[in-house]
Amino acid sequence: MIKENKLLFLLVAFCFFIGCGTSATIKLGMSKDEVVASLWEPTIKKGKIITKHGQIIEVWEYRLSSKDYWLYFYDDRLVQWKQVGDWQEEA
Repeated sequence: MIKENKLLFLLVAFCFFIGCGTSATIKLGMSKDEVVASLWEPTIKKGKIITKHGQIIEVWEYRLSSKDYWLYFYDDRLVQWKQVGDWQEEA
């Protein structure tokens, strides 16, 4: 019985850790803190500006699976993310 409980515990722990390793997701509207909690700190913080109206625009870069992605934040909320090179010029 004890051996079966240990095996069950190891199986549950294994599934938990495998699930945690693959469950990193980001969604539009997330705050910067939520993105960091889901992924990690960005590889590079590309830039930050404050408009004349006081809005904050910030771009972070992440390297994921040997590809670079830029995450575009507007007033602390994720509004766009794309692989580097897929960005269109701002209007």
